[in-house]
Amino acid sequence: MALMPPDCRLLTVDGRRAEGKGAVRELLTDFVATLRSTTHRVTAQWHQDDVWIAEMEATYELKDWLKIDALPRALVLRDGPDGIVELHAYGAHERPSPSTTPARRECCLEDVGHHLCEERLA
Repeated sequence: MALMPPDCRLLTVDGRRAEGKGAVRELLTDFVATLRSTTHRVTAQWHQDDVWIAEMEATYELKDWLKIDALPRALVLRDGPDGIVELHAYGAHERPSPSTTPARRECCLEDVGHHLCEERLA
């Protein structure tokens, strides 16, 4: 968070957005709270002016020890004079956040943390 200015923005792989340092911190804290560990391997990257774009493979180990390997990810990071102004994370096969759809949960290995469960109507 030290590299992000007060007016930073974040878009997560499941479509959640945050604007402002406090909201970005809260969203990142919510995401990290579901994890035991995470690693990202950059497979390709491009840099144009103030934008860094990276393709990567993400590995997540959840607090219940479930390990999910090699999920495809893309990051778009925009730098500004005071740090990282914008960070967009994209992923393949993501499901809506459980908080956006009422219903029962069914496990889905394509997602991470509390996004591990796909919401389906009961």
